[in-house]
Amino acid sequence: MTTNAGTCTSTKCKCNTGYSANTDNTACKATGALKGLCSANTDCIVTANAGTCTSLKCECDSGYTANADETACSSGNIIFLFSMITKRIADGRTKFP
Repeated sequence: MTTNAGTCTSTKCKCNTGYSANTDNTACKATGALKGLCSANTDCIVTANAGTCTSLKCECDSGYTANADETACSSGNIIFLFSMITKRIADGRTKFP
C-alpha cells in the first residue's frame, strides 16, 4: 500500500486529503511539499528551498536540486566543488590555491 493513500484498488491508489500523486503516480506527496500539488509559488512552503510552482508541482528553487527520493532540495555548490577537486586530483594537481 502507498503511504498517505487511503484507498487502493489493484490498479490505482487515491491519495488522502492534503496529498497529491507525484509525477509518476507512484507516491502521494503532501500538498505544498517538493513534487506536491500547487497553483502558485506561495503554495510551496513545506520543503525548504522548494518554493517554485512549475506545471502545478512544487520544484526546487534555482541553484538547488532534489535528492534521490525527492524529499529535499540541496545546493548544487557542494557537488560542483567535489567535481572540481576530483578533476584536479585526476590531473595530478594536488596543490590548491
